Amino acid sequence: MTEQTSVTREAVIREIEQVQDPCACASIMTLNLLKDVEVNDGHVKVTYDLTSPFCPGMFAAQIGADIKRRVAALPSVQSVEVRVTDHLMADEINRHIANSTGDPSERIVLRDPFAVVEGQ
Repeated sequence: MTEQTSVTREAVIREIEQVQDPCACASIMTLNLLKDVEVNDGHVKVTYDLTSPFCPGMFAAQIGADIKRRVAALPSVQSVEVRVTDHLMADEINRHIANSTGDPSERIVLRDPFAVVEGQ
């Protein structure tokens, strides 16, 4: 029988170091965008920022989904919650991340916050 070990904060951060900001073409760690990592008995919460509150929502959601996919693949991880803060579309992006399967080919569809609704 093998003993299952708990995931560590350090292991989570090592995975997050691999996540690239598609706009800046650099690790989100290099860009100092990781805000917080909490690990509690296999449950992981990650909070990150972006280089700008106007970063395209599609890229912000892609970063979050990539974090979720990488962290969820670690042994002993039972759940992953990933949230972006300080973004124009944070609520919608966070809903997308929460519902994401983590598949890199998953389609990202977000509403356009600047769309004009006719008649308004």
